[in-house]
Amino acid sequence: MVEKKRKCIPIYMVALELGVSERHVYNLLRANLLEAIDISVSGSGGPQSLRVPIDSLVAFKRERRIIPEDFFDKPKN
Repeated sequence: MVEKKRKCIPIYMVALELGVSERHVYNLLRANLLEAIDISVSGSGGPQSLRVPIDSLVAFKRERRIIPEDFFDKPKN
């Protein structure tokens, strides 16, 4: 079975997409809330060799979406 090629983006682009720091993205990775792939030759590269699959980012955003009425106080008339 051939695995489907997954599009991946570097950490800095994930940070830009979410409007957060790269440090926060690494924290999300440590908490196992985002998936990462190590693209280094040895498989034990540093932070610069990590990529996040786009489908992992999309799933994270979908799971974290809020319903404004449930999140914010309702205005008092």
